[in-house]
Formats: sequence, C-alpha cells, structure tokens
Amino acid sequence: RIYRMMDKLFDKIDKVKELGFRCGRHLCGDNISLLLFDVTTLYFESFIDDESECEGETGLRRHGFSKDCKFKETQVVLAMATSSDGIPLWYEVFPGNTAECS
Repeated sequence: RIYRMMDKLFDKIDKVKELGFRCGRHLCGDNISLLLFDVTTLYFESFIDDESECEGETGLRRHGFSKDCKFKETQVVLAMATSSDGIPLWYEVFPGNTAECS
C-alpha cells in the first residue's frame, strides 16, 4: 500500500515538502537560527541503473561514488537540512551519479 500511495504523492511532491517544512518549523517554534546540512548516499541491493520512463530523463538509482564502499550497487544521493535539534526541514533526492561538490 505504501508504494502505491507514493506513486500518487509524486505529482504533489512540492506540496508535500512545503507541508513538511511548515510542520518542522512549527515544531521549532518558528525560531530557526541554525540549519545543519548533509549529503549522503543510500544504496540498493540492485546492480542495474533505473531506466527512464520519460524521454530525456534518467532514473534515480544510478551507479556513482559510494560512501559505503558499495561500488557495484546502485544508489541515490540524499541531501537534507535539519534544525539544530535534528528536526528535518528540507530534503532533496538526486540520481546516484550526482557529485557532491562544495
């Protein structure tokens, strides 16, 4: 059921992220003076890159530099910002072959 629900939410992902940010901000008491930001990789027990369903786009599961030394598995890159209390406020998921640059 969760996966079917996620497919329906995908078209509304911007609204879901906005709602998540507002809820997180509310938990912080609207007093956010410091954001902590991190990027990590999440790997799958899969060795094949995602195929694109839309022409000109690539899927998210891709081969790339793995912080977990899982160089054969596919992965996604997750970027997240949290409050100083660790409350998630924002996230973005990138294809697994996206470079983490400063």
